[in-house]
Amino acid sequence: MDSVREQIEEALQRSKIHKETVYGILRQIADAIEPPAPAPVKVVVPIKAPAPAPPAPAPETPKKKVVKRVIKKKVEE
Repeated sequence: MDSVREQIEEALQRSKIHKETVYGILRQIADAIEPPAPAPVKVVVPIKAPAPAPPAPAPETPKKKVVKRVIKKKVEE
């Protein structure tokens, strides 16, 4: 980094700024800086809501008992 500082000082002493010189200095600085390590990705697991209970079966209505009535015919004498 000391060489970069020296180059900056030399560029500042000139009366005219050369774009190529400034670009080269910036490139050296960028190469010297290490990119930060990627942050660990936080995996968010959605909590599943418990499945709704199946609807309770409706109570069976008792079937009506069919009662047959026996009709006796009167016997005519």
